[in-house]
Amino acid sequence: MKKIFILLTFILFFENAFAQRQKIEIKLNPDFYPGKTISIETKNNSKDNMYIQQASFNGKPIKSWISHPDLIKGGKIRYVLGANPNKSFGQ
Repeated sequence: MKKIFILLTFILFFENAFAQRQKIEIKLNPDFYPGKTISIETKNNSKDNMYIQQASFNGKPIKSWISHPDLIKGGKIRYVLGANPNKSFGQ
C-alpha cells in the first residue's frame, strides 16, 4: 500500500500557500484520478500556531498518513493548529 505522508504535504503547502490563507484546493486531472479535488484547510492558522493538533480526511480522524487509493478519490484534509506540539499526533 502506498502511503502519502500528510505531515510533509502540510509543511510544503504551509510554507507556500497557507501563509496568508486558511484553505487551498488542488484540482485533480480526470485523465489520471477518479476524484475531482483535494481541499486542504486549516483552523487556528497563525504565525504562533504552527503545530498540528488534529487532522482529518473527509471528516474522519487520521494520525499521520492517508492511503494513495483514498487520496486520489479526492476529499477534504483538515488540520487544527495550536501553539504547542501535540506529541501524541502521528502515533
